[in-house]
Amino acid sequence: MWEEIRVNYKKTAEERREFYEVRGLTAEEVERKRIEGAEPRKEILNLDEELQRKEQRKKIAESRYNPKYGEIIGGLKLPEYLIRGRKNEDRKTIARFRVGNEEGENCYWKEEEERRCGLCREFPETIEHWLKDCEELREVEKDRNELLNETGDGLEWMKMILEKKRK
Repeated sequence: MWEEIRVNYKKTAEERREFYEVRGLTAEEVERKRIEGAEPRKEILNLDEELQRKEQRKKIAESRYNPKYGEIIGGLKLPEYLIRGRKNEDRKTIARFRVGNEEGENCYWKEEEERRCGLCREFPETIEHWLKDCEELREVEKDRNELLNETGDGLEWMKMILEKKRK
């Protein structure tokens, strides 16, 4: 029993040491701060958050699903359209357009015919197509960045697209 406790203690100490090292600290440094009366926990949490942000940025940069995704989410902070007092349905609509889920072109599992524009039946159904080439939306002159910005200013345009696609 004592041997098991000793082994577990060593294992835990090793895991703690690795945890600190990944975050650029040493167990001795943390212990010294603790003895001095400082609270190293906040510093460790901040370092941990920064490490997680770096890992997220790396995954986004390497993402093959939607190359525009990295441009859209930017600094990994909460977008303004989620902070403002909007209805949940509006938030979902903005998010789906920003990450490309409303574009038929991103539905790689569907047949080519199903991925055509739901308004003019031209290929492909993308935001760029809706803004530049779609016969049904010629009168609307908008900029992609303006429509998909973090404030959600393009919500009315997005609702118009969805309404026209339903008809």
